[in-house]
Amino acid sequence: MDVSAIGLGGMAMASIYGAANEDETILTLLAGIDAGMNFIDTSDAYGSGKNEEMLGRALSGQRNKVFLATKFGNLAAGPLAGRNT
Repeated sequence: MDVSAIGLGGMAMASIYGAANEDETILTLLAGIDAGMNFIDTSDAYGSGKNEEMLGRALSGQRNKVFLATKFGNLAAGPLAGRNT
């Protein structure tokens, strides 16, 4: 399987820029997969892990269709804790 030239980044799908709608996000992901997109990028910092949890639900039964990249170890502690929630 080849990685698509166009992928989807999860940051905007995790309430980073305002309220996120999980149903719309999942429909967007599935439409992208149906159109041939198979690269998704996320991080544990996006919504304090909520983006990765949503992707787990969205990709249930379809995980073998995508390349999933995640950055980890990014959760802030101390005065920055909770910034991405």
